[in-house]
Amino acid sequence: MKSFTALIVIAAILAVHVVTAQNPCSGNKQPTCFCTYDYKPVCGSNGKTYSNLCGLNCQKKCDKDLKVASEGICGS
Repeated sequence: MKSFTALIVIAAILAVHVVTAQNPCSGNKQPTCFCTYDYKPVCGSNGKTYSNLCGLNCQKKCDKDLKVASEGICGS
């Protein structure tokens, strides 16, 4: 019984480690996305300007509530 409990504890620790390692938003890391360099700025609901819709959608991996506020540079 003790070995089964130890196995469960180890499995839980490994599961937490794997989930944490897969988070693209931990610390100061930015999510990895492959976007073109086309400059068609969009303003996000967070007040930041993204170079294109792909850039905004990439950031949505970390901020699920992020939406397009308007096309163009924020504040213009």
